[in-house]
Amino acid sequence: MAPRNRDKKNAHLEGTNIKKIVRSKKAYYYYVMPDGTRAALAHGDEQTSIEAAHILNQRLRPSGGVADRILAAPPRPSSKNPPVVEVLAIFEDEELPKKNYSEGSLKQRIMRINQYRKEWPHARIGDLDTFTVAQFLRKFGNESARQHRVLLEQIFRFAASEGYRTARPMIDIEKKRQTRRKRARHTWEGHQAIYDACPDWLQRAIKIALYSLQRRSDLCSIMVDSVDLKARTIDVLQQKSRNYENPVHIQISMGDDLYRAAHDCIWSGINCPYLIRYRPKRITKQMRESRPHIYAVPPNYLTREYSRIRDEVGVYNHLPKIQRPGIHSLRALGIWLYTKAGYSDEYIMALAGHATERMKERYHEGHEEPAPVAVNAGLSMDGLDLSTVNWKTDLSPSLLKLAEGGE
Repeated sequence: MAPRNRDKKNAHLEGTNIKKIVRSKKAYYYYVMPDGTRAALAHGDEQTSIEAAHILNQRLRPSGGVADRILAAPPRPSSKNPPVVEVLAIFEDEELPKKNYSEGSLKQRIMRINQYRKEWPHARIGDLDTFTVAQFLRKFGNESARQHRVLLEQIFRFAASEGYRTARPMIDIEKKRQTRRKRARHTWEGHQAIYDACPDWLQRAIKIALYSLQRRSDLCSIMVDSVDLKARTIDVLQQKSRNYENPVHIQISMGDDLYRAAHDCIWSGINCPYLIRYRPKRITKQMRESRPHIYAVPPNYLTREYSRIRDEVGVYNHLPKIQRPGIHSLRALGIWLYTKAGYSDEYIMALAGHATERMKERYHEGHEEPAPVAVNAGLSMDGLDLSTVNWKTDLSPSLLKLAEGGE
């Protein structure tokens, strides 16, 4: 069959990654992101949209060519004591990519680097001493300060290796030990009290977490495109494993309860490419800049809202805050529910994305693009006896270890 003739009206947009849509004689311009999502450009203004697309192409789609490398490379400081912002730019462009961080971890580190830019916009790298850095770290709690300390140590080590400074102020700052949190377990009554007090969007997120056994970061990353309501499946490439040699990629077959939660998310009336979404009462500039979509639910926000409602309900207020079960504890509760319903350890571990012998065989060496492992999330609460709860005897050692695992 002969190829169709191309529409020459939009030939000048080829290669720009612009999607042009005409409605009621008005042109709308969207930039197609590398992951397939669309970002609005200057509707009605073609020239401005094309200029913006060229800039986005340079930032988001480097070809590896000579021009790209020249444009992408930050200027090398000409001073032995350059501004902090110049050193941060080189560190972000040259050093961070070498670390093979997951997408979520990389985003967190870039956010911290942006904090350093705001904190020391005019300072020079050699002028940051122990006192200055220590005062900055005092603004944060133990865990946040520990994470900042690790990243700052990497930045100062890089600066020293480049000859921009000799002293490393982090050496004299006491290391903050990571606080080991011992969370209490959810009770079914406590879970139900929190669930009943949650808004619709959070109830849907809770159901998906409980029945799918996925981690918080994976829940918030599920795209609508990965959900097939007709086939009743959800594809999940787990964030924590993205940089593993054999990433964990599963296809969850949804039981009735999980299917209804996913269906209600998609048909909630909120237009968003992410499965878990909500409509904020007020949209701020910071939200627009920090979120992949204005209606997307960031993992930290999911945690905060769940914890806030949990404390308002007061069902666990007899416990210190650090011990009260949070959103991640739903994974442990779900594991226990699947066990009570009679599912095997292998079944539960495969659904949670943990390496069983079956999954290891599926992701054998040399299989470059393995199909996702098919797992089932068929839990139903109908007729399930929840009258007795004993975590130590109800769960096998392997499932108990899985339930106690961190985010």
